[in-house]
Amino acid sequence: MNDKSDEKKMTDKKDSERDSERERKEEEKRQKEEMLRFGSLVAHQLKSPIGSAGSMLRVLLEEYAGQLNPKQKDLAQRADKRLTEALESITRM
Repeated sequence: MNDKSDEKKMTDKKDSERDSERERKEEEKRQKEEMLRFGSLVAHQLKSPIGSAGSMLRVLLEEYAGQLNPKQKDLAQRADKRLTEALESITRM
């Protein structure tokens, strides 16, 4: 009888360990999905203002709002480049 009792305890312990591992994996999966949803939301929320800022910079660069001096044009071009890179990075997310 003692052997069967010990065997039952070992089986119960293994079952408990498997259950714990399965629960851990399910929690990791849930957390990963939550992070993906959050990242998607953040990316979506950032695209619009970055796109708007880029549009305004292109208006300035095309000189629809008046002529830019060389320093202003250089700064606007660099800002436009950085915004374009940021938007591309967000899109890849």
